[in-house]
Amino acid sequence: MSAVPSPAPLAGRFRLLRALGEGAQGTVHLAEDLRLERQVAIKTLHVDEDGAALLLDEARAASRLSHPNVVALYDAGEAAGRPYLVFEY
Repeated sequence: MSAVPSPAPLAGRFRLLRALGEGAQGTVHLAEDLRLERQVAIKTLHVDEDGAALLLDEARAASRLSHPNVVALYDAGEAAGRPYLVFEY
């Protein structure tokens, strides 16, 4: 299975392995975190600038949650003009 092309700066830290799903808000990929040597799920989002700001607010709130039934949010950022979220896989 070949790796999916990764937009900079994701390419320096994450290697996208395959798409897991796609919806109206974005695409979720299985990825390898090259720095921490673990698999993660990365959601790249299809939102405008205002949506990206709201998403960052939501990411801050989600990062404060810790519960066995809630997927942990590891990181949030922007690559190639599109916001992304990094979750536990």
